[in-house]
Amino acid sequence: MQPIEIPKETVEKIRAALPELPTQKMRRLERQYGVSKEESHALCLEQAMADDFEKAAKVAGPKLAAVFMRGVLKKQLNYRGMGYAKFQEAGGFSALREILSMLRKGETTGKIAELLLAQFLDKKITGSVEKHARSSGLSGVEGSAEVERMVEKVFESCPKAVGDYLAGNAKALHYLAGNVMDASKGRADPGHVHKTLAKKIRGKVK
Repeated sequence: MQPIEIPKETVEKIRAALPELPTQKMRRLERQYGVSKEESHALCLEQAMADDFEKAAKVAGPKLAAVFMRGVLKKQLNYRGMGYAKFQEAGGFSALREILSMLRKGETTGKIAELLLAQFLDKKITGSVEKHARSSGLSGVEGSAEVERMVEKVFESCPKAVGDYLAGNAKALHYLAGNVMDASKGRADPGHVHKTLAKKIRGKVK
């Protein structure tokens, strides 16, 4: 039988029409978004998650989206024996998008973001995650006067730690920061707390 030669253009059209294989998607995510092999592998275990990652990357940036989805989201889903497709069917991506947006804007911390996700998965949040966070006092306090007030109170209640730090004990700053984080119930961003404490201490040195 005479072999049939298929034009190269036809072959390329057929190849382009084929769905992207998991290994191909993994390599593309690494190349296009700069995620690690471990992250791309975890994201591509489920087609729905891999597809939603690309949407999430537009909301919060690829690194934040990859870290949160591979780590926090996977952990919470696995704990409940839930696959990503079921999460998606329950309107999960909408909740995920809101949480990632809040994280990107510094409106919540990683600890609170995970709490909000868990509450959504346990059906304690039925509407907007962001609105629930605000009404429940779970939105972040980064960059607000509230952090400065907390720092002021901690300085007043922990004079020994302040004195220890001024005397050269660097560990005292961590103690002070821990007290501020406790006062904020985990809502304040740790980095912002340290910056505010450092600013306050510089003022005392003057």
